[in-house]
Amino acid sequence: DGVSFAPFGDIFGDDFFLERIWFTLWQATASTALTLILGLPSAYIFARFDFPGKTLIKAITTVPFVMPTIVVAFGFLALIGPNGILPFNLTNSIWIILLAHVFYNYTIVVRTVSALWANVDPRTEEAARMLGAGPWQVFWRVTFPQIRPAVLAASMLVFLFTFTSFGVVLILGG
Repeated sequence: DGVSFAPFGDIFGDDFFLERIWFTLWQATASTALTLILGLPSAYIFARFDFPGKTLIKAITTVPFVMPTIVVAFGFLALIGPNGILPFNLTNSIWIILLAHVFYNYTIVVRTVSALWANVDPRTEEAARMLGAGPWQVFWRVTFPQIRPAVLAASMLVFLFTFTSFGVVLILGG
């Protein structure tokens, strides 16, 4: 008999659901930040340098993104699970979830940001250096404003994918 928002009150009034919502928001934010921290330097390298095998390496970075969630999760268990190849066990910890999300979404940052970064004219950065700007000033005042749309787009996509990655959290998080 009409639209009611009462069920939302039930959800947001229950500590069980609030804890799950908080965990989901927190881990998605942390996963996004870690993915950006690892992806931006790689995006810079792919945008600014030519080296042998660049196309192949860029293609290989795409492979995790197209893998099924279950394969990635069980791959991480095989590497850093209780009987994993590596000598430490991160099962049922936030770290295994964050690492899996970074592995999964790294290519989004690399491909999205490097495509725009490649179009940034390096002469603007050189001009800023000639005018006395340090490396961080050049990045934050000259380069970052030009690549900000790609960084924001990649951030939103990574956040969306990590926020909704139920399979990774269910399998790896316990």
